Amino acid sequence: MQTIYKRVADGVEISLYDGWTLADGTQIPKGGGNALFGMTEAELLAIGISTWTLVEVATPLGADEVFDSYSESVVGNVITRTEVNRAMTAQELVDATPSVVTMRQARLALRQSGLLAAVDAAVVAMTGDAGTDAQIEWEFSSTVDRNMPLVAGLAAGLGFTSVQLDALFRLAETL
Repeated sequence: MQTIYKRVADGVEISLYDGWTLADGTQIPKGGGNALFGMTEAELLAIGISTWTLVEVATPLGADEVFDSYSESVVGNVITRTEVNRAMTAQELVDATPSVVTMRQARLALRQSGLLAAVDAAVVAMTGDAGTDAQIEWEFSSTVDRNMPLVAGLAAGLGFTSVQLDALFRLAETL
């Protein structure tokens, strides 16, 4: 919580913060609170300064959300400022998608999405030298690159869209 002082000047309400100097030369000391000028709340009100409490509320971001703005409500002398989030645009989703995650993150994301068994089976089902290479990569790579041929081949073979694959990589990054 933070203390804010408000003063009406020429019909316009202005917010005053610690360390500001008013047009009339009045200094608002750092530290604020009712220690302002060593005055009581009644003395502050007498010179047109009211004391307000600012409560800031953080809103947790969803997986595909970004901070957008603040919403404020006033009850008495308490201002509650709440963060407002919005869904990411298509470009923001692309920009937010990591290109590389660890193999551990990838497998946990696949398991949480109910896809790990299908991906494991698809890798095992690959044949020939390409299949052997894919199995070695899947078993021993420490990272998974979004643009590696194995990922593209598995995604296509399992019918994943680019949007679904991006969502898996964003989920993996959080694990």
